[in-house]
Amino acid sequence: MMQLVFIKKYKWLAVLSLVLVLVLPFPNSVLAIGNPDSITIGEVAVFRGVEETGDQLYYCRYDLSYSVEPTENAEDTFLMAIYDTDGTTLLYTRPLNYYQHNIISIYLSASDALTWGSAYKIKIVGNPAIFALTEGVNMRTWTLSGGDYREFTSMGTYLIGQASILETDWGIDLLTSGNLLNTQGSIVFRDAIPGLNNIIPSIFSTTTSYFTTTNTTFTEDYAEETAARIGTMNAAFADLGEWLGISGGWTSLLASSIFAIMVSSVIYATTRRPEIGFVSMFGVFSVCTLMGWVALQLFVIIFIFIGIVFGILWWIGRMG
Repeated sequence: MMQLVFIKKYKWLAVLSLVLVLVLPFPNSVLAIGNPDSITIGEVAVFRGVEETGDQLYYCRYDLSYSVEPTENAEDTFLMAIYDTDGTTLLYTRPLNYYQHNIISIYLSASDALTWGSAYKIKIVGNPAIFALTEGVNMRTWTLSGGDYREFTSMGTYLIGQASILETDWGIDLLTSGNLLNTQGSIVFRDAIPGLNNIIPSIFSTTTSYFTTTNTTFTEDYAEETAARIGTMNAAFADLGEWLGISGGWTSLLASSIFAIMVSSVIYATTRRPEIGFVSMFGVFSVCTLMGWVALQLFVIIFIFIGIVFGILWWIGRMG
């Protein structure tokens, strides 16, 4: 009895505990990654006028060396960062895609571009939330100088040179014999520089191009001109159709069909090839359409019908 009273008395405490378990967030897992074996920056280059006048692309080739590559994603642990000339004011960052010897870039639009030729600091740096940052241990700094600033016209040749360096170090073909990025090289450089295949398509062995088209305005001028050719013949068909009790359009179609059958019969009698005789009807109906005897819309239907029957006859002839 006392046990039952105790449970009822403290039931609110059990409910509160359950609510806290469901509502309070679990603590985030702590990344246990250690410092790299070495961290270096091989080259940095800044290009302008890449996609628009006044924009800038900051390119970096780095080596974030681990003898045993961490299981943590590189994008969670290391960054490429641009610091002001004082080296302490952070301006822009982008997570790294990969560990080891690789490349990365940061693109700045014209509205975000920095002062051209200034001594900004480019860093490959560990995430401050994970590492106690120390230069040369988990952070490496490159100070930009005049030679690092380049015009867009040299970017293609420069990147092919960078691909050659990576190719030699990795032992993997990134270039074709014609010094163009192959499929593997394309993946590597488009990961580092998104949209590069649209920026400099000439350095890729295969590229995808998108054509721009303008809408065409269609008119019924030809149909109207065709109808105008009917003239007195149309009147004759109309009179004949009235006598037969059908419309002039059906009368002209009937006359065209009779004419087509006559021509195809002659051709069949000469060649003994039913498919040739049948396809000759297409030429007859084409002439009749130009003369205005057959409506253009109806000619399209006839053309499709003749094509289907011709295909069947051709197939039967080959099977026989």
